[in-house]
Amino acid sequence: MRTASLPILCLSVLAATGAGCGQSHREDLVFERGLQMLAGGSPRLAVPVFSQVISSVPDGPEPHAMLALAYALDLQPDRAVRYAEAAKSRRAAKEPPGWETVALGLVAMCRQSYDEAVDRLQKVVRETPPESGIRRAAAQWLVLALLLKDDRRAGLDCLNTAFLGERATSSDRATPAERTTALLWSALVHGRYGETQEAAKALSDVAGHVSGGRARGAPPSGGAADEAVGALARGDLRTAEEKFKVLESRPESCNASVWLALIAAAQGKWDQTCEGLKRASEEATPRSRGLARSLLAVVCALDGRPQEMIHHTLAGQRLLRQNRFLPGGPTEAKPDTVWLSDRLNH
Repeated sequence: MRTASLPILCLSVLAATGAGCGQSHREDLVFERGLQMLAGGSPRLAVPVFSQVISSVPDGPEPHAMLALAYALDLQPDRAVRYAEAAKSRRAAKEPPGWETVALGLVAMCRQSYDEAVDRLQKVVRETPPESGIRRAAAQWLVLALLLKDDRRAGLDCLNTAFLGERATSSDRATPAERTTALLWSALVHGRYGETQEAAKALSDVAGHVSGGRARGAPPSGGAADEAVGALARGDLRTAEEKFKVLESRPESCNASVWLALIAAAQGKWDQTCEGLKRASEEATPRSRGLARSLLAVVCALDGRPQEMIHHTLAGQRLLRQNRFLPGGPTEAKPDTVWLSDRLNH
């Protein structure tokens, strides 16, 4: 039984603890704990942690920026704006925009000020270094802002530019995880607007990656789930659907319910896609529920529901990180991550 990576939307955190804050080792550890809570989809828990850092080290911009982000994700816009402005006032004049600008973009989305949200997130994408995690995270939120604005063409163009197109430098090239996630989003966007050929192509590309990159037309290597994913990689939606329906009732369903919802999008059955993802988010295994929640965030963006979009994003984050987040204390800093990778058994 082989496993393959199926990446999904994740909140981004700073690459280095306390960058630019002048913090002591103790505040670094507390700050890192706040980052872990944000990465675990729990901004409300992160709020008192970042507040504690600010009370000890009030001058650095980063704790204020991350507190602004936590408040924005916790749907407390006035407080998010307050701490975002505090972070901006503490940055050097020529310093690139930080996480406070992402927070202000989220606030604008929740207030349905989509033009403002797009402008703020585009500023981060435009002015931060290509290899930085904040730029890649801003690009992800920018796609969602454009979908909320009902500008699907610009959203798809942003997906292609940031995560699917050929990149000029290796440091700015999308990872396989990011590329796969972008294809999932693309399949949903095309499916929402009845562009079934494009949706099917994106979904076939996702399945090809998950199945180990087998060439189209190659025979499956064995196993019911492997056969289902292989059929999808070859573009045989009907066979893939039949096989996933058989697998859906098994305890370890290899995310069959999520695959079936995606196949429905590629067949032009959008209502069935939404119903399938909602059912998977409530009834499937924890891993499948997390994946379904994360994809429902994209559905909410397409339907113009920003607060529910954030709700599903955080719920998916919590489910998919439930075995990784340790609330008892911080761990050493990890490299920045923009997309959360999970495993899909097949």
